[in-house]
Amino acid sequence: AEFVTANSAEILSLLTFIGSIVLAFTYKKGLLPRLSGALKGIGGSVGDLRENTEKSIGVINEKIDAVCKESKNTELICESLGEKVNLLHEDLSAIKAEESEREIMRTVLLAQVDMLYDIFMTSALPQYSKDAVFERINAMKAALSEAKEENV
Repeated sequence: AEFVTANSAEILSLLTFIGSIVLAFTYKKGLLPRLSGALKGIGGSVGDLRENTEKSIGVINEKIDAVCKESKNTELICESLGEKVNLLHEDLSAIKAEESEREIMRTVLLAQVDMLYDIFMTSALPQYSKDAVFERINAMKAALSEAKEENV
């Protein structure tokens, strides 16, 4: 330990000399310029990566805006469809009510036809008139049956 302390100036000078030789050798062989070039290349790549990332973020933001706009359009279309479905429901309810009224009318007409048949058959008409009334009554019933089948 005394030797190191006594000769520390010479030891440090020797280490400085060796460091200078290593630096001179690496500089001469181009290692230092290559290292510098590599660091510049990495810096350029990082810059390019940053630029590409910013462009990608811009494109993504544009696409997000487009999706948001389309979702608002879809929302408006859905609201419109909902209103139209409500209108269709109201129309169907009205049609069902009309169908119910038609069924009542059909029942009343059939009852009236049967009543007319009974009246004419019990009257003092000749048989050929009763047969003609029977044919007409059957035609009326057939017409009412056809109308019912067409609406079903």
